[in-house]
Amino acid sequence: MTSKSACVAKKSSGTSIVEYKNLRLNDETFSVGDVVVIKEYNDDSCYGTLVRIWKDKEKADPLARVRWFYKPTDVFGVDYDFISQAELFDSDHEQDIWVVCLYSKAKVLPFEEYHALDEADDDIFFTRAKYFHKENIIRPGFEEWKRACVCNSIINPDSLYVSCDQCSELYHPECIGFVENENEPWLCSKCMKEC
Repeated sequence: MTSKSACVAKKSSGTSIVEYKNLRLNDETFSVGDVVVIKEYNDDSCYGTLVRIWKDKEKADPLARVRWFYKPTDVFGVDYDFISQAELFDSDHEQDIWVVCLYSKAKVLPFEEYHALDEADDDIFFTRAKYFHKENIIRPGFEEWKRACVCNSIINPDSLYVSCDQCSELYHPECIGFVENENEPWLCSKCMKEC
């Protein structure tokens, strides 16, 4: 059951449209701007940003306009090893859905903020590119994504990295033969040459 708070009535094409800033559904308050988990008939882990909550007074059920987040597998059809399990692509794709499809809230952070986390809950995701669904492209493209290590691979926050104590560059331990020594700072080969 929805409980409507803070609404504004608008006239559109002769019909009366009511817009809401938030709604309460299943003991959770959803507000315009929230990232929401959406129940879809064939996928129970869909995500979108709540853009609008509205109702045509002549129709029974309220609607929510969402701007979809796409999962990498939705875009590419395959998993790349540099794509994280927590990665989503913001998009330009908006759609009206029934408010009863809203399930819960999630959080989508910028890539740098997510990567800086020590731990992330299952409802925290990140985005570093936007998917333009009509053109079927992402921007920025892979060639512009941040890279690391001597292997020059795209950073995947799911992977393990060690950081140089001087320049803070990231490296895969297996690529550099890293051996941890708790008593000494670790320097990459570039910084060791400069010492």
